[in-house]
Amino acid sequence: MIKVKEQMALISCLILTLILSIVVSIFVVVYKHLSLYSTAKVPQGTFGLPIIGETIQFLSGGWKGRPQRFM
Repeated sequence: MIKVKEQMALISCLILTLILSIVVSIFVVVYKHLSLYSTAKVPQGTFGLPIIGETIQFLSGGWKGRPQRFM
């Protein structure tokens, strides 16, 4: 038989899990709602983000022995 302290601990864990899942759900809904109406658009690079994608492309050209021309 489960003791009273173990029952209280189990109930506390269940309540904490329920509260955490509600908070995370609210955060996701608010984030998605705000991201739909954001006006800032980031231009796409080769790999999604311009700084990361173009840097990877530049460095990979140097590693392959055919560096980019600057001028």
